[in-house]
Amino acid sequence: MAESELETSHLVHVMRDMEKDFEFAIGMVFSNELEAYNKYVAYAIIKGFGVRKGSLVRNTKRKVTRRTFVCNCEGYSINSSDEEKEKKFERFDIRCGCLAHIKFKVDNNDVFEVIEYNSEHNHAFVPENQRHMIRCGRIMSETCKGVLEVACAKKLTSEEVSQIQAAIKQFYIFQMYCDDLPIWGYKGKVTNEAQGENVLFGDVGAIPGN
Repeated sequence: MAESELETSHLVHVMRDMEKDFEFAIGMVFSNELEAYNKYVAYAIIKGFGVRKGSLVRNTKRKVTRRTFVCNCEGYSINSSDEEKEKKFERFDIRCGCLAHIKFKVDNNDVFEVIEYNSEHNHAFVPENQRHMIRCGRIMSETCKGVLEVACAKKLTSEEVSQIQAAIKQFYIFQMYCDDLPIWGYKGKVTNEAQGENVLFGDVGAIPGN
């Protein structure tokens, strides 16, 4: 099984088995990085925040001895020097200096032990009806990627193009399942309403007919 397939499958099971009142504690151990990371991701999605892999420390033999995962609102967004240039898409500035994180000590057997944990966030959580869109939880297997590539290669008729344009203007959302996980997304967005310019997103949102 490919590494991405294994990671996806493991996260699916962790999310299914996660208790809603689960909380991390100092001294808690996990058998490897994948287990530790997926547990924190599953916890984060239930709470309503995203996760990024933060800093790591290696010893003289290049072996990881410390690993930190942070809230995706950690740090601050930096304004681009090219902000005067036209942007293709508007992006939300979500980094607001949140200090929530979890830090692990890694022993010689690659066992991860919680040595530092901060659960305090300085921002609102993602509403429950939008948590399925949190990026860290949208891991896709190679099998699903192959299906999407085939779907994205579909040739559209004039009628189908009109239907897609109408769906974009009305903010239609599609739903599909990959590895038993539901995936939602917008068809696209109107970039220049005066000229009727529509853009299909280049990810799973670009699939017509779903």
